[in-house]
Amino acid sequence: MSGSVRNLSDRSYGTVTEGMFSGRKLFFLFQEAVPTKEQLATGDYTMGKYAKLYGMEYTGMTTNIKEASLLSENI
Repeated sequence: MSGSVRNLSDRSYGTVTEGMFSGRKLFFLFQEAVPTKEQLATGDYTMGKYAKLYGMEYTGMTTNIKEASLLSENI
């Protein structure tokens, strides 16, 4: 995950109240040259926890246009 995404999640702690985004959906677009399986698993886990903490429905992570198209059907 990029430093800016980690920075966002870190700065949300204590500033954003738990459940503040209840009822919202979170899609995560993972862009990196060639992410390893471990990077993908860590990114997916982290974003799932982030969504749960703030009350969002985590709908998944995508790494390419085909996966993004599938996830977009849930909007």
